[in-house]
Amino acid sequence: MKFKYLSDKFDTQAVSDLSLFLSKDNLLIIAKDSNGEVVAGESLPASELNSVLESNELLKSNPKTAKLWVHNDHFNLVPGVLFDQSQAATYLNYSSPLVQQEAHEVFSESLDSNNLHLVAAIDKATSDKFRKRFPEIKFGHAGALSLDYVLQQKNDYLGQEIFVIAEHGHIYLVAFSSQELKMFNRFEVSNTEELLKYVFVAFEQLNFDRNYCKVNLIGDLSSLGSNLEDLQPYFKNLIPITPRANTTYHSGAERLQETQRLETYWTL
Repeated sequence: MKFKYLSDKFDTQAVSDLSLFLSKDNLLIIAKDSNGEVVAGESLPASELNSVLESNELLKSNPKTAKLWVHNDHFNLVPGVLFDQSQAATYLNYSSPLVQQEAHEVFSESLDSNNLHLVAAIDKATSDKFRKRFPEIKFGHAGALSLDYVLQQKNDYLGQEIFVIAEHGHIYLVAFSSQELKMFNRFEVSNTEELLKYVFVAFEQLNFDRNYCKVNLIGDLSSLGSNLEDLQPYFKNLIPITPRANTTYHSGAERLQETQRLETYWTL
């Protein structure tokens, strides 16, 4: 899906920071000014990445900082007490055995007051393309935003809570039991049946009760080939929610939130 939203008084020279979100099919660009307020957003097909990096107006805006957040399966969650940055690639190989240091760039994100670290990787062919455009670019896994968002209010959750966070063709599934994080994973989803399958697996593995567990839905279900009406018969406590926000917008640019993607509301 292509779209572009600019603030009413958009000026390329005002762009100070770029947050880039890359999945298999999509690149989302969020541009901010020096005060951290969003001035523009644009969505483009990942298949056009090479030409986008060369000619896109926002990417050519010469920002002071840029960070690429990747949506992929190369990640692992490590407890803070066990985390050692020098062993990051080793942690990844427990869950993503195809990661090799010579072929991938490995990075990590600290979460929950350093109690957790999300270790992740991107293939160097892709990271090199972005580094050519932005020599000082940083990398992170987009799942860190989902985790940070749900961990912020974990002490307020019921005994059993699941969050389904819809992105472009995939979900992040996060589960809590007695306010403790019990599951975090990412799944490709293209229809209601696939979405139900992954949520039911979580219920089975955690021994959750469908009549009691609260299932929170964040994001645009149509991007998963699903809808609320098809899901409602399967859950007693199914709640679509609009995310609380820690991101602010210049007038006009707030239309970006119409996409319902969490990264348009929440930032790290």
